[in-house]
Amino acid sequence: MERYVAEKVEIGLKMRLGEGPVWQADTNTLSWVDILSGTLHILQGDRVLSIETGQYIGAAVPVASDGQYLAALTTGFYLMDKTGLIDKIGSPLDMPLRCRFNDAKCDRKGRHCYAEHCAVNAVKRQNIR
Repeated sequence: MERYVAEKVEIGLKMRLGEGPVWQADTNTLSWVDILSGTLHILQGDRVLSIETGQYIGAAVPVASDGQYLAALTTGFYLMDKTGLIDKIGSPLDMPLRCRFNDAKCDRKGRHCYAEHCAVNAVKRQNIR
């Protein structure tokens, strides 16, 4: 039986809504998103690189060891790297207004699965008029 030891990592960044940490053993990289600030954070060694997207970022899943990520943003799916957004890949077909992506994972066949979060109270307030 293998034993794993959890290690506490303190970085000193203030997050509005930090989620989705992903460890890449082959590159010794930890990445995560701050959804509400629209930022992808990448920790490699003792250096943190923060890439702002300008919109909510629900998840960023590594797709290659060369530092590319598939990111789920408010306006769709984007390929991005350490320099920022590279290319828009597509848009969700039926994403309701006032919704955003909240998390994503890759299944064992390499398919990306995404979850959405809807601000129900905001939608109800909008429809009351």
